[in-house]
Amino acid sequence: YAGNPLIASIQPNFAASVLRIQVANEWYDIESDRQDRLARELLSKSQSLDFSKLELADLAGKLVARSPVVGPDMIILRR
Repeated sequence: YAGNPLIASIQPNFAASVLRIQVANEWYDIESDRQDRLARELLSKSQSLDFSKLELADLAGKLVARSPVVGPDMIILRR
């Protein structure tokens, strides 16, 4: 995902098993199905790296999506 203009930074917390990805402001400009697809791909990648939680935040630090507690799909909080 390096080079993806929607990814501003990646902040792993290995001790807590949380991967926090900061998304660019363009997150709010893309269609909801593209947001869903990107979030799903990032969740799959984070799980393959053995992180138990994934958080997507905007540049202001507001949580825009998080990994699910139940079910396979990311929970989108801000579109």
